[in-house]
This record gives sequence, C-alpha cells and structure tokens, in this order.
Amino acid sequence: MEIVLAEQGSFRLPPSLSAEEARGHAAHYRTSAFGGLTQLFARPKPDDVVVQPTGLRYDPFWHVAAHLRVVYERRESYRFAISTPENVVSLAIGEASFAIDGERKERGITVPAVAHCVRELRRELWIDAVTGDAIGVRSIDAAEPIELGAFAPADAAIIDPTVRASAVIRQVLGDVTPPEADAYHEERAEVDALDLYFSPVYAFDLVWSAKSKTVGITVNGRTGEIVQSKSAIHPAFAKLLNKETLFDIGSETLNLVVPGGAIPLKIVRALRKKGTHAS
Repeated sequence: MEIVLAEQGSFRLPPSLSAEEARGHAAHYRTSAFGGLTQLFARPKPDDVVVQPTGLRYDPFWHVAAHLRVVYERRESYRFAISTPENVVSLAIGEASFAIDGERKERGITVPAVAHCVRELRRELWIDAVTGDAIGVRSIDAAEPIELGAFAPADAAIIDPTVRASAVIRQVLGDVTPPEADAYHEERAEVDALDLYFSPVYAFDLVWSAKSKTVGITVNGRTGEIVQSKSAIHPAFAKLLNKETLFDIGSETLNLVVPGGAIPLKIVRALRKKGTHAS
C-alpha cells in the first residue's frame, strides 16, 4: 500500500475573548459548577464563590482528512436458476458450456466469474492531541501559521501534545487491512490534510471557601464555551515543541502503526492556499 502525504502545517488560533471577558463567562458559571437541579438548595450564592484565574494556555488538536482507495479483483461463482425442459442437460454461453444440475424447481447453472472491485473510504477527524479522542467538527478561521520550535507565547502556557502524527494517521485510516482478493491493482491512501492546531483556553478555579470546595473550569478563548474539569490530573506543559517528534511520519514509523507490511511512502509537496483552512 502506498501512503501519500500532503504538506503538513501547524497553526495558532488567536483568542477572540480578552482575559476579562473570559472571567465574566466564568463568573456566570459560579453557582452551576457545584451541583445540578437536584441540589438546588445546596448551591452557593454567587458572592460565596471566588473566581481565580490560573492563566491562558493553548490546547493542541489535530485535523486530519484521508481518502483510501483499493482496486482489486476476486474470483467468484454465481448461481442462476434455469427454467428449461428436463431433457436439457447443459447450456452454451459464448464459448463456455455449463452443466444444468439440481432437482426440477432448483435446476440451474453455476457460472465462475471475476469480480472487479473498488473500495473507497473518505474520513475527516478532529482529534484531541492529548487524549486522542475525537472532538467533533470545528470551524476554523483566522489561523496563524507557526514554527513549532519557536512557538513560545510570553503570556500563555502550551499544553504538550502527546498524540503524534503517526497515531493520527492510524486513527483516520482505521482498519486498512485489504479485503480478500486474488489480485490487487491499486492500494493507495491519500492523507489530504494533517495539521496541528493550538487553541486558546482560559483556565479558572472556582473556590467555595465555606465548603472547602474548588472546581476547575476552562473557557474557550474563541467561543466562550465552558468546560468543567473531570479529573484532578492536569495536562503537562510543553517547554519546547519539536516538529520532528510530533510529525513522526517517516516510512519506518508508519510501518509500525499501519498494518500491511512494508509501505512505500511518498511525500506530496502541495502548496497550501493562503488564508484557507478546513472546517
């Protein structure tokens, strides 16, 4: 199988909300963070909860799109019912002769054939670069190209991407094991997009001192969406991003993560259209 890789890119999404605006979103969530409707009377009053900013950070995610195409042929046989007088024992079709077998209503012929098949699959995924989970379609605008080794904003931290490009390719291609066939004419996977994005997120702690409770939340710096932390384990911060490590897409690495044996790898140096991004 041949895997064709389009040009890869890395981008920063600048925040559309200021830190103060994000704090306002967090403040509206103060009472909701500590219980649902069943705990209505156990909720704190807004003034009981202090909103403590913990900083701006950039969360990484991948965008990948791929097209898998396999052209192959398989020998098969087809059964056709034949309604003829019982004294007809065979049929000639073209230059081939086929014996009629079976009892009365089940009389028929078995015809060998070669099935010419094409299997195609298109997939597009947005993947959390820390957990590896699919995160749904995002609309991307105003993305700024960055050099990974030089990306170190002074006013923000960068969450370390732990999911590498090779794992992303494996996830988008899924089960690439070729179908059963007698001959293959084309086995090709085109990765049309493989980009790493960093999205701005404002983090806050909501502190209810009277109950000794603290809830961590994040506010999406572009949309204002609020997410409550589900775990006390915080993602690691990156000190330096290494492009060669993150985009580990050499042929030797891909052979380890994509089944099917040796894979001839071809890098497509496609020119990226300025100002356009997948959505």
